[in-house]
Amino acid sequence: DSDPMIYWDEAVGVYVDYMRYHGAGGASYELQNNNTKGVLASDFGSIAQNGVIDFFFYDTMTTTSNFYVILDDDSSKGVIRMLGVRNETTQSNYSYSPDGTNWVDWGGPRTLGWHNVRLEVTPTGTTFRLETSGGALVEYDPGYTAFTRFEIQGGDIGDPYNVDDVQLEVFPIGGPLQFPALSLYGMILLIVGLTLIILKRR
Repeated sequence: DSDPMIYWDEAVGVYVDYMRYHGAGGASYELQNNNTKGVLASDFGSIAQNGVIDFFFYDTMTTTSNFYVILDDDSSKGVIRMLGVRNETTQSNYSYSPDGTNWVDWGGPRTLGWHNVRLEVTPTGTTFRLETSGGALVEYDPGYTAFTRFEIQGGDIGDPYNVDDVQLEVFPIGGPLQFPALSLYGMILLIVGLTLIILKRR
């Protein structure tokens, strides 16, 4: 619900649409750019990342433009994972690509309204999840364990898509930094130290 031009590496053809928002009192963003694709993208350079991407998109059921969700690993050329509406299969169902080239009909019929997309990338693989009013569509790829670029690509000016509540949490492979656990001896020293500080203040 913030201006995507501020927070994204690329925000091309992204327009605010206050008519169809999913968040409580927030604004959705219309992805369209004349006769080309509207794009929201974040690029992490050559640093391989794990992370979770979670957002909503609105399917009007009349849209025929392709809508992409892309995870790209620059160290493996052509390894792109996409999720959403794709014309190469059937426009009545949602589809995905396991390799960025070949498209698979997911078998889930398109439905009107807001749909939740969640992609979780871990060192053991990636889970792609699309939540619709008809239920959840899930695909797991054990071979895709990192990404360097994330992109949402919408339709053209005649077939725009709206997205909302975009949350992107990424961190280098291995997970967020964590504080080491204190040993029993360390905990005792910490307690003694805090006690001495309290006594001195009295």
